[in-house]
Amino acid sequence: MGAALPGHEVETEQEYGALSPVVVRPPAGRVAQADLLADLRTAVAAGTPAWAGLLPRGGFLPPGVAPELPESGAVDHLWLRRDWAGDLLDAVTDALAGAPVEDVADGVLLVTGPDPRGPRDADLVWTPMVRYQRLALVASLLGDRLRGDTAGPEIVI
Repeated sequence: MGAALPGHEVETEQEYGALSPVVVRPPAGRVAQADLLADLRTAVAAGTPAWAGLLPRGGFLPPGVAPELPESGAVDHLWLRRDWAGDLLDAVTDALAGAPVEDVADGVLLVTGPDPRGPRDADLVWTPMVRYQRLALVASLLGDRLRGDTAGPEIVI
């Protein structure tokens, strides 16, 4: 991952094997959504993740850590690998109906909103509250799948 994204900080964990998280932090000052989406496309093509996304500006936990609070695991601009997602892909695309969909590497990228640093009159896919509800639903769906894949009631960080 580091070779594909020079200048980015790559942090890996091995506790969950193939489902272990990898966090890629862009260089300071790289904040434009177009640049971060380009990085995301590069990262998923270089690696073999089950899913990937951009972390919102607020706090974040991997989906599934807190099933009672799925909003804590919401990610922006979700990418899912087709063969891992299976039927989950249909549920996620239904939950995010209206979001632009793009084929990237071996999966699908759903762009869930405009750059928050962009013009205030940018076209919104959904109102902010609807977007929040949809991202929370997707986090819940993804969390259910991840908990099933790790064969445990919860993921411990």
